[in-house]
Amino acid sequence: MTMQKRTRKSPIAKSLVANSKSAILSAIEIHNKPLFPYRYEICVLLIINAWELLLKAYIYKFIPPAKLFKKDGTTKTFDECLSCVLSTLGEKFSASYESITLLYRYRNSIAHFYSEDIDLIIFSLIKPNVSFYAKFLKEHFKVDLAAEQVLYCYL
Repeated sequence: MTMQKRTRKSPIAKSLVANSKSAILSAIEIHNKPLFPYRYEICVLLIINAWELLLKAYIYKFIPPAKLFKKDGTTKTFDECLSCVLSTLGEKFSASYESITLLYRYRNSIAHFYSEDIDLIIFSLIKPNVSFYAKFLKEHFKVDLAAEQVLYCYL
């Protein structure tokens, strides 16, 4: 298990976390709207976006040797971010990793084509992903999502 050190003080990680929180809160807001066509698909896109930004913030802040930025100016892909964090946190992150990976498969299907009648499946994946997200955010960035926001219906 690798000991985490806070090695960088930069607005990059802070901005990534702020945008990540905005994405997850938007997903929750849309999820809680009863009559919103395409809401599960939008929630999946926003939750994966929230995770990607949060994972990049984690890598930038806690794993500087992993080099978030590539030579061509792009950043690590979502899959690379997931693998990087999993290899650092190991078993502690494995349940989150599995849940995120499954939701990501549906995200790709939604973003690049379409899926029929998957609302029940997506619904069953959204709740644990938001819970894992909130736990990760609190544990690694000391941000309590529920305490910061008045969340009346937290999925």
